[in-house]
Amino acid sequence: MIKNKRLFVLVLLSIIVQMIFLKFSSLEMSRFPFLDGVPLTSSRMLTYQYLLYWYFPVIVMSFYFSGNLREAIRFKGIPYITRRYSKNMFMMKQFLSMFLSLVFFISFQFLIFRLFKVNTYDLSVDTYTYMMVIYVGSLVVMFSIQMYMELFFKSEIAQLIVSIYILVPTLLSAEFQKTAMLSNYFFLSNYAMGLRNGLNDWDFLSSNIVNSSYGMIGIMLLEILLVWLSIQRFKKLDIM
Repeated sequence: MIKNKRLFVLVLLSIIVQMIFLKFSSLEMSRFPFLDGVPLTSSRMLTYQYLLYWYFPVIVMSFYFSGNLREAIRFKGIPYITRRYSKNMFMMKQFLSMFLSLVFFISFQFLIFRLFKVNTYDLSVDTYTYMMVIYVGSLVVMFSIQMYMELFFKSEIAQLIVSIYILVPTLLSAEFQKTAMLSNYFFLSNYAMGLRNGLNDWDFLSSNIVNSSYGMIGIMLLEILLVWLSIQRFKKLDIM
């Protein structure tokens, strides 16, 4: 079910805008640049440009999911939830709903870029599949963190925390790589970017700062942990 039709349409429009800007940009990327992400470059302006194009649909999706959990709890209420089904099932249903919506958005994004052929540089089908899976998984965990934060803070604060968590490491990964390379593994945005997880081997842009296999395992474990923590937190709530 579409929870906010205007924001739903806005997400789709943001993906179309992303495609248009990337199609007419001079940035070197693959046919599905939203899977490439932001490379490590010595030019701040170039980094900002890559980041703007990559992050634009992500932040709009973040707005779409923001407040959905709190609204569901407030609308139905704890007594209603307890009578209809367990708190475990209610919380798992919210995460599943987020996951299905995200899969739809990414499928639309894939379709748009495939139809309009933004770039000619291509990778194998297996590589694109792996990049797509880890990209979706990374976003699922990012938005799961946002949902979990909403059980403690206002929706706006939760969204701000997640936005900082995505943006700051993306901009400072070059510095982290020079000083503490292992710190890059703590930032999910690195896993979501083919130019950082080693899956896109574009010669002068690719930087394998995280291992995609380790990233996949970490994403799955972290998502399980977030769902479990959210359920435990939700059980302690009497009212919202």
